[in-house]
Amino acid sequence: MKIKKMAIAVEFNGIKPKTSGKEFLIPFIDIVKEGFQGISSGKPSKYGLIVYIGIEINSEEVFKRLVSSGRKIDDVKSVLVTIDKYLSQIAQYKIGTVVSIDYKDDGSFEVVKEANRPPQKNQNRLP
Repeated sequence: MKIKKMAIAVEFNGIKPKTSGKEFLIPFIDIVKEGFQGISSGKPSKYGLIVYIGIEINSEEVFKRLVSSGRKIDDVKSVLVTIDKYLSQIAQYKIGTVVSIDYKDDGSFEVVKEANRPPQKNQNRLP
């Protein structure tokens, strides 16, 4: 599946991400934790914001970024299946949607919508 959307780290409900806001997020692959992990850094982020990335990507391209970050992958096939499932779930949401991830006991996961968009900070508006 090819999509033009990915999730990036976002501050939501007062919880700040530990990754940079420009890093794409994927589910935890080796150790199931809470939230997403950054592709490059592996740092956690509880919430993600769906953004338009401008190019079509698929699970193989995301996997290449994961491997190029220096991460060691034991089971390539299961990681590709996990990434493909994640991309198909991300494709359901509109750009600007805030999402989280819910891990199940059997090792599966579900991307869950938290809000239609992140809350706006108080901005001074001109009259």
